[in-house]
Amino acid sequence: MTNTGCTGNGMTTVKTQFHQDVYLPIAKWTASFNEQSEITRIRVDGPAYSIDTMSFQLWLGRRSLISTNFEILHEDEHQITKLAPGPSLGNPKVVRVFERPEFCGRKIMGWGSIVADTGHGFNLILLESEDSPYGDWRVLRNTNDVSAQKYRRDPEPFAFELVELERELALIGAMYVYHVTVEDLLCPGHAAELLKHALQLQ
Repeated sequence: MTNTGCTGNGMTTVKTQFHQDVYLPIAKWTASFNEQSEITRIRVDGPAYSIDTMSFQLWLGRRSLISTNFEILHEDEHQITKLAPGPSLGNPKVVRVFERPEFCGRKIMGWGSIVADTGHGFNLILLESEDSPYGDWRVLRNTNDVSAQKYRRDPEPFAFELVELERELALIGAMYVYHVTVEDLLCPGHAAELLKHALQLQ
């Protein structure tokens, strides 16, 4: 598996992919939306880049309609829980080690969210790829399980906070209070869905 994790060229790779696959498609879609709308004019603010974070917003006047935030993951900054050999055979112990989280057996290069001011949103994750140094994008569509109304989150779909993602990714496919659908990245489509919620379009 290609190790792009994320120092030096790996960080540059993640930023490049975010710009090309997330920011540019949404910016182009926004320009097309403005051309077709006689009233609504949406402004793209950003992108803003720091050492390991990326973000941009869509604004309508003084209202921030949609915010997109993404974070690069580093090997030495994320602790995950693993089983290690214990003092006796058959009794493993739980340890915390510095290692990037995984999803479906692939290390995560970065993760984030795209969220409307109504609370609707999705999570974005970039996975290492055996075939490409640029990784593969996935979108998480999170909804409530009908059997767990006590823990219900509204509105749907919603984005998990970044501090929740490691735990929630590990629970995908299990009987749990939330249901997560993994989708391919279609940024204009996902942004259009959130904008429909934000502007209450039919």
